Amino acid sequence: MQASRLGTEGTSATERRSRMDIICTILKAIGDSDRGARKTYILYRSNLSHPMLNRYLDFILECGLVKAEKSVYYIGEKGLEFIRAYERMRGILES
Repeated sequence: MQASRLGTEGTSATERRSRMDIICTILKAIGDSDRGARKTYILYRSNLSHPMLNRYLDFILECGLVKAEKSVYYIGEKGLEFIRAYERMRGILES
């Protein structure tokens, strides 16, 4: 019950995801492939509008969580650590 209230699992159309949920979703989409991910793939996986995705990508690039080469995004070590820390935090909150 707490997890759904926080918007971490099973988010319905009327529930809003937190900023951290969205960042983690984007990072997971990018990290799914060793070959990186293009913006369209990330857009579909994260279920965001194009302008919103651009804002989030700018933010996570600035934070050093991902790297971009041409039009392909790659997850960095900092991005992987973010996912691990976020998953640990969710586990604590759900127990």
